Amino acid sequence: MNKIRIISGIYKNRFLQSPEGLAVRPTSGRVKESLFNILQFNITDCKMLDLFSGCGQIGLEALSRGASSVTFADLDITLTQSNITHLGCGKEAEVIRGEYTTVLSRLAGMGRKYEIIFADPPYEAGYYDNIMKAASALLFEDSVLILEHNSYTKIIPPFNLKVIDTRQYGSRSLTFLKEEQNETVDIPREL
Repeated sequence: MNKIRIISGIYKNRFLQSPEGLAVRPTSGRVKESLFNILQFNITDCKMLDLFSGCGQIGLEALSRGASSVTFADLDITLTQSNITHLGCGKEAEVIRGEYTTVLSRLAGMGRKYEIIFADPPYEAGYYDNIMKAASALLFEDSVLILEHNSYTKIIPPFNLKVIDTRQYGSRSLTFLKEEQNETVDIPREL
């Protein structure tokens, strides 16, 4: 198996097992480093959801940098569980096996909320609309939903979310979304 390294924090330079084969595409080191440079002040003590976790590298990097807890979700959780055990961070990690719409619905039904939700689905599967609609129920007012996608894919948020940033790294991009805030407008009264 290939090895992926934790970049910073308490597990810095520890290696993770990653999947082999062309069907799986872990987040590149360049994209991961940029993601955590952007999020660096928002990681400490946050609750995070790593959707389509794969080997768990994004959530484990967050735990290494001080996240209070990470929920990992994917259809195949074998590598995620193995890497959590390898790092010894099982108390801060929750692993859920399941199809993403079922997982998001289940978490919403439990009243769960996260400061950061990271989703890295198969690029060509067309899951982005469903992810945005379902994940918005799991966001606090100032939470962020981050989608990794092909750079040619245009992310069009539903009415309750807005794109706050998009970063391109060659053929891969990260799009950051937040809840659309209903701003109260004072209407002057005529005298």
